[in-house]
Amino acid sequence: MGSWLPEQEQKKLKRRKTFIFKLTKYIWDRSKNNPLFKRIRLYLKNKNII
Repeated sequence: MGSWLPEQEQKKLKRRKTFIFKLTKYIWDRSKNNPLFKRIRLYLKNKNII
């Protein structure tokens, strides 16, 4: 994916992806203690989304 992009652009994209990934992982880990998020997580698990 994205092989048509120049080398620099690919690196930027990778960095951005990892940053977003780290951010979402951090929020996801923090949300474990939040009752509202717990409900959402259970709902998603029941729907087999995650």
